[in-house]
Amino acid sequence: MNTKGFTLLEVLLVLLIISSLVFIVSINLPETKKNSQSTKEFERLFIQLNNLYDESVLFNRSYLVTFTDNKYFFFTVTQKGFEKIDSQNSNFKSVNSSKLNFKLLKNENLFKNDLNNIQIKMENNETVRPSIILESNGFIAPFELEVFNSSNESKIGSIFINETGKLQKKYESAE
Repeated sequence: MNTKGFTLLEVLLVLLIISSLVFIVSINLPETKKNSQSTKEFERLFIQLNNLYDESVLFNRSYLVTFTDNKYFFFTVTQKGFEKIDSQNSNFKSVNSSKLNFKLLKNENLFKNDLNNIQIKMENNETVRPSIILESNGFIAPFELEVFNSSNESKIGSIFINETGKLQKKYESAE
């Protein structure tokens, strides 16, 4: 009897194990694609906030950003009050995000002096308070914004002000 090689049962068992692993991986691939779309939107938000900071310093303007569950809005401070930025030629468009949810963790120093009672009336007569204030002198009130994937509520990362007063992002590590 020849003892070299594998039996048919052994080969079939290995094929079954490999096909099961391929099946499990293929089921999880669409979720990875959703996460990457959410990550791209998180990155886009961070870039917009950085650009808004640069514009506030360059053009000596103050801006406000408000966050609700899955929306964010940009406002400029004018002599008339707060004007929502929504023009066609602006890089800062308000977004109703179906992919992200937001949670503002801390902004204890946000309201200082005459900024204590800022309230912005939206088109639907809803009143919101600013989440982030970018002043024309480059000051950003300390904050931390957690960003979540709206489909599975997993945390994507956070955007915050670091010790030197600069905007920074941190991705949630995959566990």
